[in-house]
Amino acid sequence: METKMPVREIMSTNVVSCMGEETVQEVAHGMADNGVGSTIVVSGREAVGILTERDIVRKVVAKNLPVDRVKAEEVMASPLIGIDPDREVNEVARKMRENGVKRFPVVEEGEVIGVVTQTDLLSVAPEVTEILEELAKFRPGAESAEWTSGICDVCGSFVESLQESDGQLVCESCGEGL
Repeated sequence: METKMPVREIMSTNVVSCMGEETVQEVAHGMADNGVGSTIVVSGREAVGILTERDIVRKVVAKNLPVDRVKAEEVMASPLIGIDPDREVNEVARKMRENGVKRFPVVEEGEVIGVVTQTDLLSVAPEVTEILEELAKFRPGAESAEWTSGICDVCGSFVESLQESDGQLVCESCGEGL
């Protein structure tokens, strides 16, 4: 995998935002109109969260809540976790895995300038498919997960065999030093 590629080279710059006071129904229409699967929730000029299709399905639709009354700020994921556009692609893949998310905002000088998705990662690094498959299986709160390949938390290298050491997923070389 090309580990020196910056996130800015693969991110989508089609960033859609909404106000926290907007209803989920209004937000969903905006997402559909713009062909995106998430929207950045803002308060004034500050990005305060992200609302995804998954959030809408799990937190509103599946609970039979009225989409025309529930506000974006009530069901958004917050605080907003972002990544600098000059960070390496392998780092965003690792952060997606660690946070159990499929989309990651790209933030520069406090402003969301893009979004990186699993699809974006696959377009430049097909080898990361195994990491994303594990991500799809990952659920926060699970007692344990077996990782066979992925990115070492210490050195950042993509390896075929990871092991857990002191709560980190590490390659054989880094595991020996811990």
